[in-house]
Amino acid sequence: MSLIRRSISRACKGQVAVEYLIIISIVLVVALLAANSALNISGTIGSLVSPKSSKYWQDAQISILAYSVSSDGSVSMLVKNRKPFGISIDYATIGGASVGLEGFSLMPGDEKLLSFQDPAVSGKQGQPYSYPVGFNYTDMQDTAAKYGFFPSFPLNGKYS
Repeated sequence: MSLIRRSISRACKGQVAVEYLIIISIVLVVALLAANSALNISGTIGSLVSPKSSKYWQDAQISILAYSVSSDGSVSMLVKNRKPFGISIDYATIGGASVGLEGFSLMPGDEKLLSFQDPAVSGKQGQPYSYPVGFNYTDMQDTAAKYGFFPSFPLNGKYS
């Protein structure tokens, strides 16, 4: 008799374990479906990264407050210097190509529109883009001090 009770007890424990696994599987499938729906609602993963990228560039030491990249490769950026010293931007890099800039200087807190042509970033109007951006700059107080600012957050948007 006790052998039968032990067998039934083990069978019940096994059944409970299987039921828990089934419940966990169902919860996992529902979570995956919810994550997939969230991705489909927002478009692509690139568009999910865009708010983080935009927030980063708003607060960066060399901030990009607003930007536009047109389908012909025209780039416009409203740049702000958040550093405690004046800087002179020598080169802007977008999409891997460096564009030389002369006389583009910013005192602490200054905002200035930076516009240039870069055929490396051209594309179809309305299509999304994501380009790495960086700056080579000089400290205006110590002109021998040259720096590079190349964050890992790209600029994301759609060609205008």
